[in-house]
Amino acid sequence: MKNIRIPLDRFDGGLNEVARPNILGQSEVQTCENYEIRQPGQLHRRTEPDTYSSGLNTRLAAIFDTVLVMSEPYYPETLKTDMTGDFILFFFGEKAGAYLLYAFYEEAAGWTETVITIDGVTYTSESDMWVTIGEDRVLFTDGINPAHYYLINYDGDAVSGKLGIPAPLNKASVTQITSWDAQDWEENADNAYMSAPGLVQCLYTAVTKDGEESNPSPLSETLDMQFFKLLAGDDARWINKVNISNLIVPNVSSDIMDKLKYFNIYYRVIRYSEGKAPVALQFGQQFEIIDKTSTGLTTGNSYTLTVEASLGEYASYENDVAPVARYAVQNAGVITLANVKKKIRFPWDFEYSCEIKLNNLDSKTYVDAVVKIRLYGTGAASPIDNFLINDFASTILRRHQRIRMFDTDITTPLSIVVNGWSLGSYYMDVFVKIPQLEAGASHSIYLCWTTEANEANYSYVPVVYQVAEYGRFIDAALWWAEQTVFTNEKVFDVNTLILSPCNVEVVSDEVINKANDSDEEDTGHYIYRGELIGGASWDSSPIAAIPELGSGYTIGEKSIDAITASGEYLKYFTLGLTEIPGSGCVGMRLKHTGLQAVSRQLIYISIDGVSLKGFALAIHYNAPDYTWAFYDVDTTTYTDLSITAPTTNGNYFLMISWNGSKISVFIHNYTTFEYEEITQAITIGTLDNINFSTPGSTAANIDQVFFKKNVYYSAGGANDIITVRNIANFMPAMETIVGYDYSTYNNNITFEDSKLIELKEYKNMIVWSDINGVNFPDLYFKRVTEPINAIISAPSFLKYQYENTNIIFTRNTISRFILSGTPDGWRAQTESLVGEYKQVALLANKTLVKWKDTLFWLSESGAIMWSPEGLKLISKNRIEIEIDEDAIAFFSPIRNQYIVSDGGLSRTYNY
Repeated sequence: MKNIRIPLDRFDGGLNEVARPNILGQSEVQTCENYEIRQPGQLHRRTEPDTYSSGLNTRLAAIFDTVLVMSEPYYPETLKTDMTGDFILFFFGEKAGAYLLYAFYEEAAGWTETVITIDGVTYTSESDMWVTIGEDRVLFTDGINPAHYYLINYDGDAVSGKLGIPAPLNKASVTQITSWDAQDWEENADNAYMSAPGLVQCLYTAVTKDGEESNPSPLSETLDMQFFKLLAGDDARWINKVNISNLIVPNVSSDIMDKLKYFNIYYRVIRYSEGKAPVALQFGQQFEIIDKTSTGLTTGNSYTLTVEASLGEYASYENDVAPVARYAVQNAGVITLANVKKKIRFPWDFEYSCEIKLNNLDSKTYVDAVVKIRLYGTGAASPIDNFLINDFASTILRRHQRIRMFDTDITTPLSIVVNGWSLGSYYMDVFVKIPQLEAGASHSIYLCWTTEANEANYSYVPVVYQVAEYGRFIDAALWWAEQTVFTNEKVFDVNTLILSPCNVEVVSDEVINKANDSDEEDTGHYIYRGELIGGASWDSSPIAAIPELGSGYTIGEKSIDAITASGEYLKYFTLGLTEIPGSGCVGMRLKHTGLQAVSRQLIYISIDGVSLKGFALAIHYNAPDYTWAFYDVDTTTYTDLSITAPTTNGNYFLMISWNGSKISVFIHNYTTFEYEEITQAITIGTLDNINFSTPGSTAANIDQVFFKKNVYYSAGGANDIITVRNIANFMPAMETIVGYDYSTYNNNITFEDSKLIELKEYKNMIVWSDINGVNFPDLYFKRVTEPINAIISAPSFLKYQYENTNIIFTRNTISRFILSGTPDGWRAQTESLVGEYKQVALLANKTLVKWKDTLFWLSESGAIMWSPEGLKLISKNRIEIEIDEDAIAFFSPIRNQYIVSDGGLSRTYNY
């Protein structure tokens, strides 16, 4: 066959290795190895690659065994103080099995480098590093660590950190009232005040000068400010101020720390401990941050709340820190992350979690509700999977830093008292305090733990937070003084007439009635306050204990010393009532040493202003025996009860309840809970006074006095018996018990399957920040149909319309995410995510390149160019590029070329 020579005077057609030689264009070549077209009509032979910088090569060889990723140049607005060049390069690679990220730049002596280390960021062999040069920072995503960044600030300092503002870890500290300060209160209705009295709970967020807010801190302990003062049934006292302290800024990088300026305080005041509806946390006040440096439980951030809550401004838990992501882009101040991984975020690191649902069937919402739960571990019939009791208990509790329970907000560690365990029966009993247990609802709490076998793979609760207030499991037998679960009685509801925990002494011969502390008088006596009669006095020894634990487990600060043999007792007068309520209950805690050789009326309700008229719970002395008795004083008749006789030295919870035809008596002696119902009508008449006295001959104390109307607890009703026993144990007066009913465990409690706390992949999801923000709100997300292979910013390709746009690539689709409007609206806008093309999408994510207004990438169909003129398959009928997901590419602006190589670097093409 005769060879034909065809003269070529131009090479604009470039390489065409697909077409038959006889149909090649005049300006095309079929084989072109080591040649390239730099200008129209000119073919140049390639030489060995130039060395950009031998000094940089030397430093790279010293730092890395293998360089895996090199970034584009980052040109900071302000140079580092020692920089002589104007850009920084980032290299990711491996050295002796360690994976490292470095920033390289030129200084006077040549190239130098700094390693980038960030708390909570660890690179591994699985890290697929993606470096994005953003508008004001460099973004790093590797599919293993939360998205993080690097920037040079205006002072020329390098700053790096994780994206996002974490929730502060400290609770706002509140101090319970143990002495009266009139400045805490406002009694002029015309003046400004913070709130009506009640139970105060608060939390706070950290806020930047631009208004970006962290998620909330843990909820504070409940501050008891139920010091009601009522006139004609209306409030005549209000909370003037509440002091909070020890707020802490979250652990963030220095540039975010510089932006943090405020704390936003959210609070709620719940009027009663057994109210109807739950109360939400609403915005109260904003304060400037005082102390940014303290890191422990004690900080310099102390403030005074004085302003009413703003209705409708609620604390938000949607301001999340950055998730783990594969890809990132920054466009118009908005950071978008793609192909993300998320997990439930507790304040500290644990291996497992178990959701526990407390089903409150009552119509009441309980504040600081103490619930007893039995946690069954592996080996029991229905265990919490992967929960081993002997991981946390032996002869004593252990590994307390590896276990916590959290409230429904997954942020607030719940206070715990451990009430024993059994290694052989595989259980642990715990008392848990729930800040607000909503009426008629299921309330989720979370048990979190790390097994001993895997503890090396997880961090633990820091030492500073290994205390009761932050959820440490407290062994009642060893650490009772530290417990924060059990607290003084609170004003139950609107029917509470007397509530005197005897913890605040204002005047030496008076006792505050928190249900109504009005100073109104009648015939020389307070109508509502308690009076100490005959020399009764305040005692600094608390005597109220938790019967379920034993008489040694006391709470409170003080009690009333009243030896009745010396004429001492506590007295309340008419309480503004015209007659004794038709139903009610009255009770107290009593401790005494010795018994007087005489009958004593311990709780005596006197009527009609006539001596020996009314009724009483009494100790009846019939020498030489003592018995508990109900005493109808009008007939001076004792009805002896079959309850175990009082002892010489006694410690009791006492309660008497009545309705129109029956009387019930309940007595708990810290060993045995007993009760009896008598069919007998009480004597009704005008209430004169209520006396609380003692039988002690040597010492006697009274505490936790209460009186409720319009309720009857029947000693003949199984549910009422359980309810009263709960009251005796400083637990809520539930009608339908949640937890332990004193015979069976975990009533109305559901244990969900335990879950390994691990990242869950959302490969087809994008999430985004607010403009110039670093948080990623929960509702700022969208999904595409396939796993995302890359995301890149680009100008709009629509003619006559210019909008900030991100291009989302999957293997088979291309979509535009249009940043039009405000970020909070993009999820709901169908027009914000627009599908563009199919079947020409991204095969190899490291071939995606943007140059000016043009995008290049490698698809399964070949090499693609997308410009304002449209999308073009530039390799079509020209070359056959192997389907190689590991291919890489870059754009050379010097030669105006898009250069793509296979993953093995055996063949390279340019366009």
